[in-house]
Amino acid sequence: MRYPRKERVVAKKKVAKKSSSSGKAACIAKYSKSSGISKSTLSKVYSRGQAAYYSSGSRPKVSAHQWACGRVRSFATGKGGARKADSDLIRKKTKKK
Repeated sequence: MRYPRKERVVAKKKVAKKSSSSGKAACIAKYSKSSGISKSTLSKVYSRGQAAYYSSGSRPKVSAHQWACGRVRSFATGKGGARKADSDLIRKKTKKK
């Protein structure tokens, strides 16, 4: 005698849609607030990060957004090579007499 198969219930996961601009804005706002560097400067660093991703390639399974956010993080924290690569964006502090 055969028993009927149990029906499997598969729960559907709800995936929130993200717009690409909110990811960029969130990344820039986070590091601007913590480091004190202006959002416009970090936006330029983000753009350079995306350009570097497309021009020279990157590691496997890394998106352009992740690459650019990593460059922003490196620039804001001072750890890594982004400060050296984007040194023209850093303002030189002048000494007061």
